[in-house]
Amino acid sequence: MQLKNAFAKLQKLPDSERNKVIISLLWIFKQTDTERQNTECKMGCGHEWHNIE
Repeated sequence: MQLKNAFAKLQKLPDSERNKVIISLLWIFKQTDTERQNTECKMGCGHEWHNIE
């Protein structure tokens, strides 16, 4: 339910603010995924996005 509310609030933001939020979320994802790739996945994994060649 909280996620649904968050997306509803996101839709109400002006475009410029919405873009900043999306860029921020992508940056957070990149940081956490890089950390996971360097720890949990460093010996190989099944994540398709870690195995793109």
